[in-house]
Amino acid sequence: MKFFVKISSILPNRIIRAYEQMLIYAGMGDVSPRAFAGYSIVLAFFISLFVSFSSKLLFSIDNTLTIIFAVSLFFMMFALSYVYLSVVADNRAKAIEKVLPDALQLVAANIQAGMTIDNALWLCAKPEFGEFEDEVQKMAAQTLAGKTLIDALKDLSKRVKSVVLHRAVMLLIQGIQLGGELAHLLIQIAADIRTTQALQNEIRAATAMYSLFILFASVFAAPALFAVSTFYVETTNVLWSGKIGQVSPTGGAGLNVISIKGSMISTEDVKLFAIVAIIITTVFASLIMGLITSGQMKRGLKYTPFFVLGGLGIHFVTYSIIKSMFGALI
Repeated sequence: MKFFVKISSILPNRIIRAYEQMLIYAGMGDVSPRAFAGYSIVLAFFISLFVSFSSKLLFSIDNTLTIIFAVSLFFMMFALSYVYLSVVADNRAKAIEKVLPDALQLVAANIQAGMTIDNALWLCAKPEFGEFEDEVQKMAAQTLAGKTLIDALKDLSKRVKSVVLHRAVMLLIQGIQLGGELAHLLIQIAADIRTTQALQNEIRAATAMYSLFILFASVFAAPALFAVSTFYVETTNVLWSGKIGQVSPTGGAGLNVISIKGSMISTEDVKLFAIVAIIITTVFASLIMGLITSGQMKRGLKYTPFFVLGGLGIHFVTYSIIKSMFGALI
């Protein structure tokens, strides 16, 4: 642990604070941000080192390009650690938003039954509410330790990266301060959240066809076409690198042997380009998928590994099938 903390000392405090806040959003507030950042640096270093040297051995990349690729991959992998926390935080917020209307409805029912607002809130800490149960229990512990209910509610909204929850908490705080009818207010907030979620589901259903098109084009069509192009270049290079015998114009028995040089583009270059293009295409396709389905590009990162592996798999399988069918002709 101390080793990772020392490694993270090379990072500015601004980045450490960003990690600290994102760890809180992800429900991992007890994890040291410096230890997490240091672990991310070490992991990114070894992954970039392994992948870059493996690529050098497989594709015969020169040393300068290998170093550039390794450095770029290191920064990308380190950034992915922060993106991972962001995705976890968004999924956690989404899970809380899903159960929030039911929780508010339960709090309203408890208030209508004659309970005070704090007791009504504590009784909504039920296992079926998942992450929201843990947050309510933390809020209860804070109030028992002497913090006011309003301050505990504000801390609750700061621990979850959710605009919906933040607005609901702010409305509840205003209702408490103004002495309004809290049960009616909570029922209205729950109804508004359900209406918003229903509209989001309708939008998601309306854009499903676009998502399927992006999935087909990036994971199936493009890798298959790259496989055809790779085999075409390989076949052309084999044919052009041979020697063609041509009968002399005088009709004699002698043969003029014409040597035709191969293409300037090698098969290995085309294979490397196809793999890089497929990875880039599938990564951006997953981001676009997240933007269409949820309105946030980073929520599409959970599809990225499946898109990348699926696209590469389709590419290699298609190339193998084409080569087995037409490879004997060259």
